[in-house]
Amino acid sequence: TVANVPGDEVTLQGQFAIDAALSWYTASAISNFLVYRDGKKIGSSNSNIFTDRFALGEHSYFVINVLSGGYYTKSNVVTGVMKACVTVIDAVQNPSGWMELKLTANDPDEQIFSYTRTSSLRHFTGAALPVLELSKYEDGSGVYNVAFKELADANAFEALKGQVVIVKSRGGNVIIGALTQLQKRMGDFFIVFDFTLQRIYWEDFVNDQND
Repeated sequence: TVANVPGDEVTLQGQFAIDAALSWYTASAISNFLVYRDGKKIGSSNSNIFTDRFALGEHSYFVINVLSGGYYTKSNVVTGVMKACVTVIDAVQNPSGWMELKLTANDPDEQIFSYTRTSSLRHFTGAALPVLELSKYEDGSGVYNVAFKELADANAFEALKGQVVIVKSRGGNVIIGALTQLQKRMGDFFIVFDFTLQRIYWEDFVNDQND
């Protein structure tokens, strides 16, 4: 029988807005922490702070202080709600801060989200109806329209093209994808962009926030 021998207590607290800003205190001299959201590892830190930018809605967090000898100390659990009052966008790998996408050429403001899952129908002897076989593969995307009054704001948005970005919508959707196609329309008063983000595999991205 092998039993864990925890070390110094880890006290976790969180502040929740558009992101989850986590911080914790411990007297432990070992600064090796793993961060969990809803029981799933999402990152690591060698300091006492961590910011989760990849979620909206209500989530629970805890951290684990990894000790020598394979032992660990688990913190308390904190729960909070993250909301986006307006749709925002930022680069994933080189973030510069959330850019608010307040204006749109659509009236009313409309966002379209799609989901598909690969499936097939197979007929078997003795069965009048086909059997549905669902695969583990799925696709999702979001369609957006954004307008800017100022050229500087439009240029800052356009600078994101070709990068992997994250969009958090005011409706609670989070999509990470590559901004590889933009349709740009120049008007007398607005610069309008239409773009689609195809979701890519980033759920298990380990976010190391180390000094």
